[in-house]
Order: sequence, then structure tokens, then C-alpha cells
Amino acid sequence: TQRRDGERLLALAVQVVAQTQSGAGQRRASGGPAPPAVPADRGPWHHDLYIFESSNGSDFGGGRVLVERGGVPAIIRDEWDRLIAAFQWFPFDRRDAFDRIAVMFSYNDGRTWGKPQPIEVAGLPAGAMRPCDPTIVQLDDGRYRMYFTSHEPENRSPGTYSAISNDAIHYTFEPGRRFGADGE
Repeated sequence: TQRRDGERLLALAVQVVAQTQSGAGQRRASGGPAPPAVPADRGPWHHDLYIFESSNGSDFGGGRVLVERGGVPAIIRDEWDRLIAAFQWFPFDRRDAFDRIAVMFSYNDGRTWGKPQPIEVAGLPAGAMRPCDPTIVQLDDGRYRMYFTSHEPENRSPGTYSAISNDAIHYTFEPGRRFGADGE
């Protein structure tokens, strides 16, 4: 996301960075090693999201950890000048949030961020795959639409679905697939 502030251009990029093999399983700030139910291989739960800044929109530096154990990031600036990062989250110390979509907010151009908050999707069909791989947009009326991968019980082929929210945390499922190919 970019913002021109007078003559200053602030650009932010979020990137997934894998831990080195020697780093996998080491104790980290957000909890100890993976719980026994989490495979020890090089899955997405061993990746971190880093945020990088640029003053010109093309040369990025100053990478720092945005969130530990995250993947598939999307970031927007909403109409209130707030940054919202959405991502797949794999916290080892919060089983209720493991492999769920979470969001974080920044009110100061990404210098500081709130804690990750798992989203909630009301009305998701029973038996549907949990939402994953998020993309978030703000609509003209100020609400948020989250696009995500899932499948419904009657169609096991993954597709892109969506949900609507007033606060970017609590969503209501929008019935029907937005994109996808049957039988693939």
C-alpha cells in the first residue's frame, strides 16, 4: 500500500520469510516449540511475515517481523487511513486460532500494529472448509469484503468465496462461489 504525504511517499510491502531449518522448532517470543499435533516439516507454520518500507515505491529495506507464523498476506489502507493486514495465522500458543485468517490494524502508517485477531464468519455452511488465503478490499459504502478459499459440502472443489463486514473482524458469509472450476 502507498500513501503520498506532502512530498513523502510511504510504501509498505509484506513478505513471507521462511525460517532456516536450524531455526525451526526454536523457542520464539510468541510461544514455545510447535505443539505435538503440528507437523515438524517445513509447512507454512514455520514462516514469518516481514514488513518492508520504501520512500520511493521500488527500493525496500528495513525489514522487520510483522507477525510470527503467518502466510498469504494482504494489506489495505481504508478510508480512515488505517492499515489492515489480513493473513493466514498459525500461532502455536493459540490452538483456537491455528490455521485461521487473522487481521491486524495500524493507525500510524505501519510503525506499530495491534495484536492479531482471528476473523469470524457467520453463516458459513455446515461442513464447509474453513476460510483460508485471504484478500481484503474496502467497498464504496465503507464495509469490507474478504475473499477467501473454501468449498461447500455439495461441491468439494476449492473455490473463492466472500464475506462482508462492518469492522474487518466479524463477517457474514455471502452465499455462492465467486470464482472456481467444478471438478478440478
